Amino acid sequence: MEAITEFLEDFDFAKILPEITALLSSLRLWLSLLMLAGPVLVLTLGLWYYFFPVSKPSQRIGFRLQRTLVSQAAWQYCQRLVGKLWMFGGAGLTVISLVVLLIFLGASHTTLAIAALISVGIQALLVLASY
Repeated sequence: MEAITEFLEDFDFAKILPEITALLSSLRLWLSLLMLAGPVLVLTLGLWYYFFPVSKPSQRIGFRLQRTLVSQAAWQYCQRLVGKLWMFGGAGLTVISLVVLLIFLGASHTTLAIAALISVGIQALLVLASY
């Protein structure tokens, strides 16, 4: 038992933790990327659906709804419509996210984290509403 306690006497827990300034600066970076990841993904999918639509109804790729699998015309219309909706929606959300990031640029980390949480929640609700 004494061998274990002797080993732990020299153990300093603070040495394995990252420095708080590096942790907080990386937190700001990760929160910013999180706020921009969703809108950029929606924008990318919108561009893909609009400019490179899948030509035939497919069960695996493309924007699928039960009614769009009925005919070729319905499928192509749906791909273009979703492409436009998500392209403009993703572009709008990206701009709004950039504005929110610029507003909270000098704010504290807690304020930025709360703003990021609210922003990502609203983005998710808007994407679900567009679906």
